[in-house]
Amino acid sequence: MQIINHKICHKIWLSLLFFCLSLPVSSGNASLLRQDLLRIHASIMPKTVFMDYDFKKRLVNGKIAICILSKQNDIPQARELARYINKLYSNGINGFKITTNVVSYQKFIKSSCPGATIFYILPAGRHIMEQAINKIGKSGIIFTYSPRYLKYGAHVSLKIKYRVKPVINLKALKKSGISLRPALLRISDLYSPDRKL
Repeated sequence: MQIINHKICHKIWLSLLFFCLSLPVSSGNASLLRQDLLRIHASIMPKTVFMDYDFKKRLVNGKIAICILSKQNDIPQARELARYINKLYSNGINGFKITTNVVSYQKFIKSSCPGATIFYILPAGRHIMEQAINKIGKSGIIFTYSPRYLKYGAHVSLKIKYRVKPVINLKALKKSGISLRPALLRISDLYSPDRKL
């Protein structure tokens, strides 16, 4: 009986070892961005523009322009996000066409993103994200990949657990002179540096 158990244990161990060896190994440059989250953001983020009372002032040539800011090694995922948005909203939203533009943080900080209604910021170092957010200023709504980046001054993110819930940084919105409609505020969590999301 012990021999059989030993053989079974040995097979299980070999199976686990083989499974672990077959898993992809992430390198220092590999992206940790989750595609499922990007798809959810792609469907919700463009609609947030209509929650801004003055969104028409932020349109670029009558279109909702989305500028996606990314680290250089996350550019492929940023382009994937842009593709999701372009596919979902190929006919626009409420009669407004959508354009997307992917720009690296480095390029954005040195020059700019040609006009945008929404800036979507992907993870980067604190200093880089703060520089980009300061440069955006009052130009548009700043939507971020994770609520943890609201502390750098971004305006909106999504908390995704059992359900999807917007998280709003009211202080940053006021600083940018953006007023959101009460409908969005009622269904959102409000960001506070002291509160764990």
